[in-house]
Amino acid sequence: PAADRELYAPIASVRTVLELPPSQLNAIFVHADSVRNASTLADDINHAFANSQPQLDVLLARDAIKQINDTLGTVQLFLLASALVVLTLAVTVAQREAALAAVSASQQFLTALIDTLDVGIISTDATGRPTMFNRLTRELHGSVTDGLGERGSVPGGWCRAEDVPRRFALLRSDGVTPLPLAEVPITRVLADGELHGAELVVARAGRPPRHLVVHGRTIQAEDGTLLGAVTASHDVTMLKQREAELQTALAALADQRRFDEAVLEVVTAGVLACDADGTIVLRNAAQRRITGVDSGPNPQPGRQVLGADGTALPPDRWPLTRALAGDDVTDLPLKIGPAGAPLHDVVVTARQIHGTDGRLLGAVSALTDVTSERAIQDRLREGVAFHDAVLAASPDMIYVIDAQSNAVEWASRNLTEMLGFSQEQLHAMGDNVVAALVHPEDAAHMLAATTAARALADGEVLQIRYRLKGGNGQYCWYSRRVTPFSRDDAGRVRQLLGIARDISETIEVEQRLTDVALHDALTGLPNRRLLADRLLEIDVLKEINSKKW
Repeated sequence: PAADRELYAPIASVRTVLELPPSQLNAIFVHADSVRNASTLADDINHAFANSQPQLDVLLARDAIKQINDTLGTVQLFLLASALVVLTLAVTVAQREAALAAVSASQQFLTALIDTLDVGIISTDATGRPTMFNRLTRELHGSVTDGLGERGSVPGGWCRAEDVPRRFALLRSDGVTPLPLAEVPITRVLADGELHGAELVVARAGRPPRHLVVHGRTIQAEDGTLLGAVTASHDVTMLKQREAELQTALAALADQRRFDEAVLEVVTAGVLACDADGTIVLRNAAQRRITGVDSGPNPQPGRQVLGADGTALPPDRWPLTRALAGDDVTDLPLKIGPAGAPLHDVVVTARQIHGTDGRLLGAVSALTDVTSERAIQDRLREGVAFHDAVLAASPDMIYVIDAQSNAVEWASRNLTEMLGFSQEQLHAMGDNVVAALVHPEDAAHMLAATTAARALADGEVLQIRYRLKGGNGQYCWYSRRVTPFSRDDAGRVRQLLGIARDISETIEVEQRLTDVALHDALTGLPNRRLLADRLLEIDVLKEINSKKW
């Protein structure tokens, strides 16, 4: 009101105190003897502010106040009180500005702190208008954040809400589909109150896409009034790449496992594997077929496991169990099969499985079904026994010689018994066997017969008689029959199979019969038949000689 304006006019100039910085609000010292009336009081105050006297307080001596009370009327006292109130307000404003400066410094520290975080921070007011971007957000979105103040605040009208997805180059997590406005994280936070783990992609032109995971919540006053919202974006691009690499590696590992399992399914060896706890993790087709066990976590449920002697083995002596306990099992002969079914003869090898760090991963056993091989071996043993029995009962010597050198490569047992030489002695003779054993008169005939035998067809036989020297130094007559035994790749005879029989007694009988036929039994003189044979031989020789001339 006008009356009040007149009343307050003397102190109007003290309003300048509110415009002074705190550094100038040091002091105003007013001496009591200088206060004469209200006008001089106002002048002194204005003069003090104008000169910015470096004092700290307004000091009014008690006796000066009494003098003022005596000389001034009610209006003067009111004016003095008003001046004191204004001064008090000036000090309060200075304190407020100091507090604001502290708040500003704190805000700057908080902003700097937020800028050091490796998390993108965006805040908005209650209308959804962005009010702050931190450093990482500015790096992620680039020039779209230009125009922000030092603290990241956004000036009015900076961006329309519907332009946010396009300006920020936001895509859905597939990296292709543009992100609708309703799915923008800050929009979802303002709508729902909070957001957890939203995924999106920032695809700026000329830059690799960045995958973000966003969390957010609203900002409310103590009374629940909505003040705005804030979101925190975590750059998980490297994590996504590692995840993709991991998925690729896992897919490759799964393919490798399927490949290995397919290979194991077709091998003829039965493979059984368990983990470190003894739980079966692998049983291939051969193992299932041999044991009759299709599946199950136990090592060998419902099966018979017998030792080579036919004694049942307890579970703690089974190959896989022993290997898991640390034993190396190698070529262990066992009999295995389903209960009540024929058993298979198997040979088992089992080992522990360790990781690259030496940690025990489990154990594996591999068994080979040798049932058919054992049957063949049994038949071979029977055949060998029969062969040995035949050779032992036969009076003939059977041997195999080299078709080129006549060296003995194999001989039956009775050959060494009949000749009196060991197998080692015969082998030591090598190519000299003919010269060492064959009678000198028969050696050339023997070599010629061997040469002729090399031209025989399979199944053809060549027979000769010759004399062999035994271990006692005596010669005996033998009848030898040879036939091709093996050939080389070119079809040439490489080995000859020979059967020799001692015919010394037969030769002796033949010689006696010849003597009887050609000599007189009483006188021992040649008889007529011998004379006729000799005359026949002479006639033959004459005929041959006459043809030569």
